[in-house]
Amino acid sequence: MKTTIIFAILLSAIQVSTVQAKSTLPLTISQSKPAAVAFSFLRGHKSGKGYSLQWSMVSNAGIQSFEVQSTYEDPYDVYSNWETVGDMMNTNQKIFKFTDDAPMPGIISYRIVAVLSGNSATVESAIYTTTIE
Repeated sequence: MKTTIIFAILLSAIQVSTVQAKSTLPLTISQSKPAAVAFSFLRGHKSGKGYSLQWSMVSNAGIQSFEVQSTYEDPYDVYSNWETVGDMMNTNQKIFKFTDDAPMPGIISYRIVAVLSGNSATVESAIYTTTIE
């Protein structure tokens, strides 16, 4: 008797689960979007008398060029003066490199500004700060 009741419960549970599985929502297909313009990393190192920077992008799509900027002032102050020390076109490389040949001694901060196609907007990297002796 117990076996019959357990068998009946299992059979009804299987039927209920198959009925619920059939009543799922229809499949929706999403469209892929291009990756957002964002920096993967920004790093630097001393290079002879200069200072070299390297950076990479999540996706190079939509980027026209890069501006390398530096400041000896507080990099987080909105009134700091950022000087453009170099420009380079987007060549769709994985890693971009730039060397500031003549940095002055002191604490210097760098950032990279990605200029989007058509000069429509810009995206700034994180700030990289180092001491030049």
